[in-house]
Amino acid sequence: MVTTQPFQRIIAAEIDGRCQNIRYRQNQFHRLQSGLVQNIDEIKDAIVADSGHSLEEVRAEICLAIKEIRTHYASLDLKKDLEVEYRVANGKDNTDGKRGVGIVYIVPCSHTIFFSVVAALSAAIAAGNCVILELTKNTMALPGVLRKILPQVLDADTFAISEERPDGSFLERTHIIAQNDSVSLSSNTLSSPTSSITVALVDRTANIPAAAEALVSARFAFGGRSTYSPDIVLVQEFAMKEFVEAIIQRSSKYLGGQNGEARQTIANPRRASSGISLLDTAMGTLAGTYAFASPAAAKYLTQFIDSYSSWINHVPTDMLIGPAYPFNQPPSRETRYSTSSLQVSRPQFVTETSNTALVRNIISATVGQSTKSNDAWREALVSLPAIGQAEGKRIGFFEQGIITGGVVTLFSLVATLSTLGIYGYAAVRRLGS
Repeated sequence: MVTTQPFQRIIAAEIDGRCQNIRYRQNQFHRLQSGLVQNIDEIKDAIVADSGHSLEEVRAEICLAIKEIRTHYASLDLKKDLEVEYRVANGKDNTDGKRGVGIVYIVPCSHTIFFSVVAALSAAIAAGNCVILELTKNTMALPGVLRKILPQVLDADTFAISEERPDGSFLERTHIIAQNDSVSLSSNTLSSPTSSITVALVDRTANIPAAAEALVSARFAFGGRSTYSPDIVLVQEFAMKEFVEAIIQRSSKYLGGQNGEARQTIANPRRASSGISLLDTAMGTLAGTYAFASPAAAKYLTQFIDSYSSWINHVPTDMLIGPAYPFNQPPSRETRYSTSSLQVSRPQFVTETSNTALVRNIISATVGQSTKSNDAWREALVSLPAIGQAEGKRIGFFEQGIITGGVVTLFSLVATLSTLGIYGYAAVRRLGS
């Protein structure tokens, strides 16, 4: 464990609120983007050496990472920031006042590490935070490249790299972005699911060729190491034959040839055998669900499956890059981490609410002599408004099932009694004759 001494400059910058200044944050973004672009060839070569991904996949990772910087930078609006800052001075409530959490400590995952680092770093800067990035020494090439580039372009007062994990007392004052499972979950941690699996469901109402194409691509892209790469595909029996034929046809281009053979040799820790079947691990909350079905069927399937995220009739290819969405924060569709997830609410109120006036009028009145107090008391005891639903007129899903079952049973009983009556009548006639 390292001591807190190397991060005294970070602590000082957090205390003086340097990162709250929007111009400062904008300047940091310019320096970050420029530094990465100037060294993009070295970054690209390092990613290729570490991952074994195709050049197209490496380019996709880099483009998505740079887009994260651009999107977060575009969210910084000086005019709006000043309007929010001076609301109280202008006699207005600042109900949505926010500030950064202070210090963000990033623990990146090894899968597509360039995007993973940039996504977390740019969100933390945009939210107004100091940042410490954990890059432990290992045999990978990219961490060394980032250790060289980032300290040169970012302010040393608000950014630092840690080569080993600080002690617990220091981490308690930070907000942790945990992209792997080496950090214990706590209230100050944004944690992405790493051991949870992703399941795909293919219903007979689905577009089978499209489902096969999407799932094969997702399974083989980026070595299949993404949290959102499908681990299990459950296919409705009537669609099985067509789906299997489509899978075989579309898998051939990945399994054959140099690229396909190379990818099969790369170990995937997410699918390492532990003696437990994947179906057994699917009893917990899923990292993601893909439902290929008609809208009505997909709604039903995803509604009753416990999954952190669900996608209908498509695989979000961009989500195969980087960490999964943090499971303890609402997801952002535009960036991997939202700035709000790295901020704390600090509202300022000028006007009083009706509740404030209500309580003040009651507790300040002389017992039995306040009209406002008596009115408030009577109003509090009034019954709630009527629901507005006619009694006995609505038939829900389960009621419909009971009625249907009853009708089927009734018709079966009537048919049985009718048959018995006919045979009984015929028997009586034979005896009589």
